[in-house]
Amino acid sequence: MKRWAVLALGLLVAGCTSGSTTLSRAPSSLPPPRQDPGLVYDAADRSLVLFGGQRLVPGAPAPEVLGDTWTFDAGGWHDRHPADNPPGSVDPSMAYDPVTRTVLLYETGATQSLWSWNGSDWSQRRRAQLPPNMIATPLGVDPINRHLVALAPATEDLVGGLIGWAWDGRSWSPSWAAGPPAQPGGGLVWDPRSRSELYFDYPGGTSSCPSGSCSADTTGSRESQNWLWNGTAWRRMTVTAAPHPEVWLSTDEAIGSVVAVDSGGRLWMWTGSEWVVIANQDLHATAEAVAYDPARRGLVALTAEGTWLWTGSKWRRD
Repeated sequence: MKRWAVLALGLLVAGCTSGSTTLSRAPSSLPPPRQDPGLVYDAADRSLVLFGGQRLVPGAPAPEVLGDTWTFDAGGWHDRHPADNPPGSVDPSMAYDPVTRTVLLYETGATQSLWSWNGSDWSQRRRAQLPPNMIATPLGVDPINRHLVALAPATEDLVGGLIGWAWDGRSWSPSWAAGPPAQPGGGLVWDPRSRSELYFDYPGGTSSCPSGSCSADTTGSRESQNWLWNGTAWRRMTVTAAPHPEVWLSTDEAIGSVVAVDSGGRLWMWTGSEWVVIANQDLHATAEAVAYDPARRGLVALTAEGTWLWTGSKWRRD
């Protein structure tokens, strides 16, 4: 989950195709550099799935929005060429659906459509009516009830907070009460330590202060949103520090904790009630995407310079 001040309107779109195309799983070099892609582990295919994002094009009036699909497994990165592709999307919401055993993708661009990846091709879920007011909606997995959850604003004017919608493999239904403030972005991950869902967002700015009355939020504690859903109610957590300003979240199953990589290269761990830095080691380049890979039992970070694996004590070039 990353936040970028780039409007979707007027962006160039690349990679949206439909038709018969040969699939390729031959190992390729790294995916082209990008910002704001989606990355998630596909448990059925035992691979990471990367989709979309945007990249700067010299001389172009706006970033190019990408719609390419890549997978990462023991053989490295593979440039996939599925017969059908979702429209190019910036910061798409992606999660593995344990019910259908596919990767679900919510395309956050002009069409705001729902797609599923079966390991070889994308298909649009045309019959699945989306929850109302979905805008850059975070998707997460509820491992206790074994279904996906989407957070969407309760009201169109964004004053009612975010509510949770459960996905049963065919349709969405309201499931959680309203809680965190409604705003685009944010991430939703399972926290093994508190056995709750953790919603995190860092909108930045000085939204909690009167104009001109606040100093810079150097610790991330003032502007970050940290909320826990325990199955019945939301609870906002007060923290002394938080990852910022741009953040990737994941649940690291090897250590049983939520972790975050920020744009400064710091690795954070959520203790169940507080954020702590566990590594200041730089990734040598800003992370473009981060996800936990159970097959490697480690956190995988994609940068413009390569793919890195967190071994538990350091980042290692993978």
